[in-house]
Amino acid sequence: MKKILVLFPNEWDRAELARPRYRGRYGFVFEGFDLFRFPENARLIWFDARRFVDRIVAKYRGAGLDGVVSNEEQFGAMIAAVVAERLGLPTADPRAIMVAQHKYYSRLAQARVAPEATPRFGVFPYTVRRPEEIARSACVLVVLDRAAGDRPVEDGVTPLEGSPERIGAGLRELAEAGADEAILVASPITEGSIRALGEVVAGLDS
Repeated sequence: MKKILVLFPNEWDRAELARPRYRGRYGFVFEGFDLFRFPENARLIWFDARRFVDRIVAKYRGAGLDGVVSNEEQFGAMIAAVVAERLGLPTADPRAIMVAQHKYYSRLAQARVAPEATPRFGVFPYTVRRPEEIARSACVLVVLDRAAGDRPVEDGVTPLEGSPERIGAGLRELAEAGADEAILVASPITEGSIRALGEVVAGLDS
């Protein structure tokens, strides 16, 4: 019987892995807390990933584990890979997981492999505070359906309303004003609004 360590199990993990079809084939042990259930997830306030990895590796070294898994995608998959690597168990390269999870590094990898198919990208300046630099990234709320009701618009967000053509003209004006990029958010988010947003982007390329 294979012994599997499950990190950060949630309610679904425990219910699924308790099903009869796994009995006799796998034995599961659980470590970590449910990141989506309060008050367990309050531990994130003081959670130290490196210390958690060190503790788990020390506890399970020589314990006869056959694998380490986690269905928690935010950092559970990364931590599971690091733990498995340090225990000498089969695993994906933690660096590959980081590239897959991190949008910017993922785009860098895509650009190296298929530059002709990689869209223009950049790092959103979360830490930039100077107005002249913030102005280079235009955050645009595309309002496609007035029936959705009025919604509050935060500072720094430019609302654009009307047809895809009119919205496209507004985006061109932002570009001429010095914006290097635009983050488009449809309101409301429906299949129709996403399609209309696609029309806006397609119109900019024409």
